[in-house]
Amino acid sequence: MSEFTKSTQFLVRPLGLMRKTEFFNDIGCELRRKYGFINAFIGDTQHVNGLECPIYLLFRPPLSLVFQKFLEKEYETGMLIEDYSYEGGYTVLLYEYPKEFQHDYQLVREGKYSKTSDIYKEVFPDKDPTDEPTIQHLVLHKDIRLKTYREDTLGITLSEEDELWSVFNEEEETLNIDKYKK
Repeated sequence: MSEFTKSTQFLVRPLGLMRKTEFFNDIGCELRRKYGFINAFIGDTQHVNGLECPIYLLFRPPLSLVFQKFLEKEYETGMLIEDYSYEGGYTVLLYEYPKEFQHDYQLVREGKYSKTSDIYKEVFPDKDPTDEPTIQHLVLHKDIRLKTYREDTLGITLSEEDELWSVFNEEEETLNIDKYKK
């Protein structure tokens, strides 16, 4: 599995785990390179929690003290609720989404990307390392370039109310570790 979930694309950055200039598809992304980040999810088929706005980060960390120090630092933030492991060297970090962004979390889950707060939108970079607009910027700001592209590829006309990105598919956004163990 190599495609990032919408949870990764739209919910991880507000956790403060990445610099604004880092991108998941960049091989230099510290979260991936140094800590073995794989993907993010809003649930886990084999784990139950009572959190209102959970986010699960799946890692396959290298065997080193570096990841342990990362974990300690994350627990100090107060957002990391627990960590647990799966067979095969996988580690899951369960976070409670930051309170100031919980309304945005719900809007993203509902596919109402452009309705998120301005402060939430500011967390995401406008451009990628090649100076192209990021998908998050295009989606969150309902950019006309993305609207035109979607209309041309789908052969439809989108109204002003229509969002430019699909809504969450709960199954795709829920971790099923068996899919990764293959």
